[in-house]
Amino acid sequence: MPNTREIILSALEWLTKKLTVQSSASGKVALKTTDLLEDLTPRVDPVSTKNYCDAIHWALQRPNVLNIALSGPYGSGKSTILSSLQANDKGHKFLYISLASFKDTSLVQDSSIIGPRLPGETRREFMEEQQLIHEIHKQIELSILQQMLYKVSGSELPQSRFKRIISLSGKMMWAQAVYILFFLMSAVFLFNKTFRDDLYHWKHMSFILEVLLLVATMIIFSAGVIYIGRAIINFLYTSKFSKINLTSGEIEISKDIDGSVLNKYLDEIIYFFEKTKYDVVIIEDLDRFNDPEIFTKLREINMMINNSEQIHPMRVKFIYAIKDDIFQDKNRTKFFDFIIPVIPHLTAANSLDVLLPKMAKLNLNPPFNQKFLYDIMLFVDDMRILINTYNEFVLYQHNLKHPENQLVPEKLFGIMVYKNLFPNDFAKLHIREGDIPNTFDRKASYIIEQSKILDAEMLEIEEQLEKNGLEKLQNLAELRKVFIMALISTFPTALAIEVSGRKTFTELQQETVFDELRLIPNIHYYTRTLNDTQTPSKISFAEVERKADAGDYVQRRQIIISSAQDNQGKLRNRRDEIAQMLKRINSAPLKSLFKDNKKAHEFFPTLVKKPILRYLISGGYIDEMYEIYISHFYNKSLTATDLVFLKKLKNLEKSNYAYSIQKPVELLHRMADEDFLLEEALNFKLLDFLIQNKATYSIPYNNIFKLLADDSTTSLEFTRGYLSITKNITGFIEKITTAYPKFWWTVRSLTKYGVDQQLLIMTTMIKHCDMNTIHAQNTDESIKHYLQGDTTDFILQFPNKKDHHRVMNTVRNLNVHFQHMTSAAFSSPLFKSIYEQKFFTVSYDMIKLMFRFCVGKNPIAMEEFENANLTTIKKYNCQPLFEHIEYHLDLYVSLVSLEMENNKNESVEIIKMMLSKLKNEENRLKVIEHQKTTLPSFKDIDVSLWSTLVENNKILSKWKNIEQYYVEKGGLDQEMIMYINKTKTSMLLWVDDIDITINSKAHELLLSIINEPKITDTAFTMLIGKIRYKFEAEDIFSSAPEAHLRMLIDNGNIVLNSFNFNALSTFENDLKIALVKKNFSSFSKQSEIFSLVSQEWVRLIQLKPTNTQKEKIISMIPISSITGYFLANQLTKLLLAKNGKRTEFDFIVKLFGFGNNPMDKVKLLNLYGENYSKEQLRELLLAMGGKYEKISPGSFPRLDANPDHKRMLSLLYDKKLVKEFPLRNNKFVVLPAK
Repeated sequence: MPNTREIILSALEWLTKKLTVQSSASGKVALKTTDLLEDLTPRVDPVSTKNYCDAIHWALQRPNVLNIALSGPYGSGKSTILSSLQANDKGHKFLYISLASFKDTSLVQDSSIIGPRLPGETRREFMEEQQLIHEIHKQIELSILQQMLYKVSGSELPQSRFKRIISLSGKMMWAQAVYILFFLMSAVFLFNKTFRDDLYHWKHMSFILEVLLLVATMIIFSAGVIYIGRAIINFLYTSKFSKINLTSGEIEISKDIDGSVLNKYLDEIIYFFEKTKYDVVIIEDLDRFNDPEIFTKLREINMMINNSEQIHPMRVKFIYAIKDDIFQDKNRTKFFDFIIPVIPHLTAANSLDVLLPKMAKLNLNPPFNQKFLYDIMLFVDDMRILINTYNEFVLYQHNLKHPENQLVPEKLFGIMVYKNLFPNDFAKLHIREGDIPNTFDRKASYIIEQSKILDAEMLEIEEQLEKNGLEKLQNLAELRKVFIMALISTFPTALAIEVSGRKTFTELQQETVFDELRLIPNIHYYTRTLNDTQTPSKISFAEVERKADAGDYVQRRQIIISSAQDNQGKLRNRRDEIAQMLKRINSAPLKSLFKDNKKAHEFFPTLVKKPILRYLISGGYIDEMYEIYISHFYNKSLTATDLVFLKKLKNLEKSNYAYSIQKPVELLHRMADEDFLLEEALNFKLLDFLIQNKATYSIPYNNIFKLLADDSTTSLEFTRGYLSITKNITGFIEKITTAYPKFWWTVRSLTKYGVDQQLLIMTTMIKHCDMNTIHAQNTDESIKHYLQGDTTDFILQFPNKKDHHRVMNTVRNLNVHFQHMTSAAFSSPLFKSIYEQKFFTVSYDMIKLMFRFCVGKNPIAMEEFENANLTTIKKYNCQPLFEHIEYHLDLYVSLVSLEMENNKNESVEIIKMMLSKLKNEENRLKVIEHQKTTLPSFKDIDVSLWSTLVENNKILSKWKNIEQYYVEKGGLDQEMIMYINKTKTSMLLWVDDIDITINSKAHELLLSIINEPKITDTAFTMLIGKIRYKFEAEDIFSSAPEAHLRMLIDNGNIVLNSFNFNALSTFENDLKIALVKKNFSSFSKQSEIFSLVSQEWVRLIQLKPTNTQKEKIISMIPISSITGYFLANQLTKLLLAKNGKRTEFDFIVKLFGFGNNPMDKVKLLNLYGENYSKEQLRELLLAMGGKYEKISPGSFPRLDANPDHKRMLSLLYDKKLVKEFPLRNNKFVVLPAK
């Protein structure tokens, strides 16, 4: 348990802390600076060190424990433990040895050289290093010996060879001087007889007095001789040391000492412990040399001391305060008999807890940022550094206070932490050297490097945006090709597809044509290029999609478009981010640069090596104004920062353009006017000051703009950087535009100014520069081209009407036509002026924007706008827009109308207007091709366009229009023939009536159509469908295609008369038979006029006449016409089918004679045999031929057993022509009657 003294000390310490904190917090007690400071010496703290002291006491009581290690990191409290041990342990006598102040600059250069020979190291180098190590060891051992021996006074070690310089008092010095005088006089008295005799004679001394004087003299002389002899003997013993100086603590060694100092003077060490009775030796700071060999020697010395009989039975214990990592692996347990680990009182994790009570005493207002303290304390893990940082913060804060120099506590404390961690580098700050100034000096290089990277990325993004636009079109084209290939495989013989006309597979790749193809329910295709014949199919595009196995086209198309749009959007967002970064980078402090770029610190090597510096700079706790935190502030002279700038200027060395000028007035007084013609004088803050005070500093002001008025790299870089940070943009632009006529051209052409920078410059020029200046700046129409770009943001920069006149005056003078805007510009009154005065280009985006401005939020109007663009604009009375388009009609058509995929439904009025006013012939033709609208007639249309209208099916399919075209063109040209051949055209003409009279134009047209072989059969059939005109005696047969004549016959347009009948006789394909069939009634009434040969009767029967007509044919066909088996067989079949009846014997005989089907003859005999006599039947059997003619006496023909033969033989049996016909072996054996 703690004793009463410890409890009282702890209570007093706690009470003192509480009172101090409460006093500071209440503000009632104003603490002095000295009250806030703390010393760095070890504290006696019996409470917190009790467990450690108990462990040491336990070890000290063990006789065999001679070497004790107190092991812990720096700042863990080892010194406090040892101080508390010495203060509270009265049972031991402690000898304290510290090597904290050990230094020999000639030897101790780098303790890291200690170690084994390295690979590749020469023997000579190794030996030199070992020699150096040996010298270091000698110095260390000598320091230990020095502190040991000089711990006590020389009187305690009378036999020691280490003598001290004795400090004598004034009386003692006088006494020694008198004694020396007496000694010298005694020597003269004893050895100079003459002197002695003279003395005796002079004084007339008695004998006794002479004897006494002689004895006294001899005593004085003898004492002196003894003293001198002793001094000589002592000198001989101490001859190994050349000098001992107690006051300076230095000992110089004679050069003949080569071995270990401790070993050499072991007897002195044992003598020391014998006389002084020190039994515990505390050794600190020995571990800072990182050399375990020293501990080996000390352990050896300790063993020798304790083995010496001179100090027996006393045991001398060594306590070492060491760090944990002095030994590697398990080696440390070999050196020490007992090791006590020390848990650090302070680490990076709890240093804040130690600091906060100290900070509370400062009573700061506002208080420290707790987050900052927590972060900064992660770098402090040593109690001494923490206390010293706190002390220096207190002193700096009190000493640097100034009404005009308000210090930020976090920044001051951050610099104090850095000062204590890197004192050498901090010392260089006062001459603007070291890592901190170097880091800020590298900022300019970083900005240049980063700007190059961002500029390169910006260029890459712009190229990628353009490339993505092309890739989108290519991807859509490739997608269409997939489905077109499926279409080709579906119709392998097709050469083209019907899509509002004949379209080749190459033409199908056009998006508009392909979209129309997708809507066709049944695809028609062409298999020939001349006399194109459409082949219908029942296949739709959906089936082609399934065959392609490539998914739904619409979905795939939307995926490509969406993907392209998403990618484009990301690229544009990144482009905007880069523009903002370029805008900030020149003026941003390092703190912001690190925030924008997480890898920015890699450009600054010092920050990579020093995390604490990286934290302080990236957090803004150390910035370009660090000098006010390390030196006194005087507001009447140049700051150190300003002085550095001035020195560089005088040495023609460039400073960073953003270099912080603190006192421009004082700086200007130190600069000459001519200095401002030098690039080294360029500085953002200095230029700001000159613009604001141009009247006072007119010459420097004009000179600096003379310097900037060119396109040199320096001028461009400075101007760009200055415009990104200055608030004096108006003053700068007014001056630079007059001083440098090519300024705007330079901004646009030679440097990569951000979008916002360019906008700000242009806005300022319009607002503040006169028209002459603007005209001068419009080099290569650079201002005009800029304003014709995306100028929505530009328009929004002029909310005040007072600026509108300047803007519109500029637009008018430069003939600007805005090319890109967004609806955001509607809010500006300027937009209405631009719209009404027609200062916009003819492009889809601008026309759509202006129309939207005209109609407002009207979704129906916007939908109509896409489908019938110009018609809708006129419909909604957007007069300025319509007039502007009409004035630039050719441009509108080529750039807008034809490019709008859905703009195919313009009104007839608009199309006629466009066709009449367009000057470019190609545009007129493309309008016809692009629009779906069908014109009702050719009225008011240039004749040169009629063919195109017909070719593109853009004229209403009426006979009136066909006739007008025919008359104007003087016949049917290729375009009209193709037009007529189209299914849609022929169908519409089929339902349209046409009045045809002989020798009329309509009659001529009809004849031309009839005689035109290129008109397809399908189209011709539809064309004549409603024509009721009859051809009676007209020569239409000489040139008309047979197919047309046949269709005319089928349609009843050719009358059956001798002229037509005979004219058709010249055709090989039985056209006259078709005419007969079509007019069978007339034919049957006057068949004698229209004679037919056998083959023609066969063709007539083959034309599938009606049953009534068949009966007529059988009854009216002349027997003489039966001259071949074709007709005989056909008539036989008709009779057997009971399509008429004719039993004339001669007719039947003809049929039996020419027919070649035996069974048909058998059936016909069975049908009509009852009507004939026995002789007629015998004649018919002979006409039948074959086996049947053998049915006569003397022959026994055999007939197949079937019902028809059985019936015939039964008839012949009844007619007595057959006696019997028995059945044998499935054959009827006929026995004719006699």
